[in-house]
Amino acid sequence: MEDRTWDRLSGLLVGASLGFLAGVLLAPSAGQDTRSNLARRTRDTYGQLRNNVTEIGRNLVSRGRSLLKNNVTEIEIREEEGGTAPEEPGGEPLA
Repeated sequence: MEDRTWDRLSGLLVGASLGFLAGVLLAPSAGQDTRSNLARRTRDTYGQLRNNVTEIGRNLVSRGRSLLKNNVTEIEIREEEGGTAPEEPGGEPLA
């Protein structure tokens, strides 16, 4: 065989061997294990999302109550770059 042909053939064999070895070592878990892991991760993510949404809701309710307590009926929103927190009638930031 020519040198180039041998180099290509040996490269192909080495590449195929490394690919096979990587496939065996990095193969995913069995079907049942994969489904269990996916279900567990889905439940965990759903729980985190639910907790985050609940916390945001509580913060919004708290801010709304604070605004009502201070008789704030309008909130000024500034269009400046970076923005600023709305202010109470006395000039204090609400955030």
